[in-house]
Amino acid sequence: MKAFKTLLLIAFILVSMLLGFWLYSDNSEPVALVLFGFSLPQQPLGLWIVATFACGILLGLLVNVVAMSFLMMKVHRLQKQVDTKKQGGG
Repeated sequence: MKAFKTLLLIAFILVSMLLGFWLYSDNSEPVALVLFGFSLPQQPLGLWIVATFACGILLGLLVNVVAMSFLMMKVHRLQKQVDTKKQGGG
């Protein structure tokens, strides 16, 4: 089962990279963006789109890691309470 998950992850990464390259190659017109009042250098539109998707994915992963750590702390605290009750109640 682990091999299947690894294979699925590799396939997902390869398909994502292929779609990103396709998006980049079809949108090669240089575009200058202004972000929070700062002019960014001219880059192909496809690069800006792929970079935005990548930043969104990384931000989503970061939020997920923080949420999971809080949930794991809660599970640990509840497990300690259960263990205490088992020892005391016998």
